[in-house]
Amino acid sequence: AIRKKAEQELSRKISSPKSRNLQRTKRVSGTVSSLQPSPALTVRQSMTIQEAAQLMAAKRADSVLVVDNEERLAGIFTAKDVAFRVVADGLDARATLVSQIMTKSPLCVTTDTSATDALNTMVSRGFRHLPVCNDEGDVVGLLDVIKCMYEALEKMERAYGSSRKLYDALEGVEKEWAVHPAPLLQFIDVMRERMACPDLMSVLGDSDPIVVSPRTSVREVAHMMRTRRTTASLIVEDNERLSGIFTSKDIVLRVIAAGLDPSNCSVIRVMTPHPDTALPTTTVLDALKRMYEYHYLNLPVVSADGGIIGLVDVLTLCYSTLEQMKSIQGADAEGPMWGRFFGGAAPGAEGENESVYSDSMINSGHHPGSSSLYQPTTSDVYPHDSVSVAEDIASAVNSRIGGESYVASTTAGPSQGGAHSVVYEEGQYVFKFKSPTGKVHRFTSTYQDLPELQSIIVHKLTLDGLPDAEQSLLEAGLCYMDEENDYVLISSETDLLEAVKIARAHQWQRIVL
Repeated sequence: AIRKKAEQELSRKISSPKSRNLQRTKRVSGTVSSLQPSPALTVRQSMTIQEAAQLMAAKRADSVLVVDNEERLAGIFTAKDVAFRVVADGLDARATLVSQIMTKSPLCVTTDTSATDALNTMVSRGFRHLPVCNDEGDVVGLLDVIKCMYEALEKMERAYGSSRKLYDALEGVEKEWAVHPAPLLQFIDVMRERMACPDLMSVLGDSDPIVVSPRTSVREVAHMMRTRRTTASLIVEDNERLSGIFTSKDIVLRVIAAGLDPSNCSVIRVMTPHPDTALPTTTVLDALKRMYEYHYLNLPVVSADGGIIGLVDVLTLCYSTLEQMKSIQGADAEGPMWGRFFGGAAPGAEGENESVYSDSMINSGHHPGSSSLYQPTTSDVYPHDSVSVAEDIASAVNSRIGGESYVASTTAGPSQGGAHSVVYEEGQYVFKFKSPTGKVHRFTSTYQDLPELQSIIVHKLTLDGLPDAEQSLLEAGLCYMDEENDYVLISSETDLLEAVKIARAHQWQRIVL
């Protein structure tokens, strides 16, 4: 009866006009809307903890947004809050209101906020959830960094797979050649470092997981969780073998929602028995796939003989994977890196070739119909090497991966560096500029959205420590250098498209801003 009542309440909330705002929102590339925020589950501030827990149990949710009487965002309430602020403190869930323990006035974003900014905020501040509101402050959705990560898993697998093919081909060339050219050795070293997908051992912290006996009370475990700042514990029998796992979500769904007393309830009654485990050699990506498939938030790590080594949570794995993605993309990957995996076309999707390497790793892009996966430019040649060496590398590698031989052009465009047959993902091009601090930035961006390009530049100028970067850009203006070495102002998308048209006509590998 409780579950039926909660589901009816949930259905009413989801069908409300404000909840449908998100469904009517047009997805715009590069914004929060492209990340497809989930419809938000909301509760009133006056609801009790137990009532909120029952609503969460009906939806199998571990977080809800709290709204005031005018449906404006007032706070966020999670399973972690229940464990740390209610159960651990011995509060009565039937008499305690959501407003007493929620996180008040949480940071939120709008659907037209930059997706890059939203994701970077979540990662840098350790947020799992980020509310999405409209301009009036009404709740329209909820961003979950784990959901965003899961939706990008297939794209990330393609990135690893295609990059691995190139690395294997280069390694084969290295073994066959008696003399190893410096460009090839350096490139292979970079690929080896960046394509080493980390395993679970690399993300396990120094602290041991919480380990308790089956007879430990839920309240005792919740207190230990709060002290250790973790949301999961492992249950072991007398033989020290893993017999179960118990999390903050279990506290909400199996204890509070069910009306059990945390002080008198042993974890053996509400734990998940015989949990799935992983070996320390399991890669982070494989662990994420498994957690996505079976809806795990935590995964015990055990040795080959079953001994407990540690416990990893999905948020830690998400952050580790994001760092690895930045490594693959290159050091200068703040903005464009996110666009490769979130809210855009999947790299290596059907009908496309598989190259998704960073411009800092190889000086070429890739698009449908391109036959060469590795296309070195004359800038890859070292002082004591000849251009023919770079061409030989390309020929050898392409012969291994089925591509045609490619010879770099040595025709230079004005101030653009050596030119060659440059190809990029549809709608994107490489841009380069030098900030007032002297740092040179090179990045890939859409050329169909001038505000998006400007926001990336402002972000990089801000990182360089330039005060009022946005105002400085507005005052100085954005220009590109054309084929006659003249600076041409970019004040509209039409100007930007013209810059790309000129760059393509002259086969420039980048547009200098």
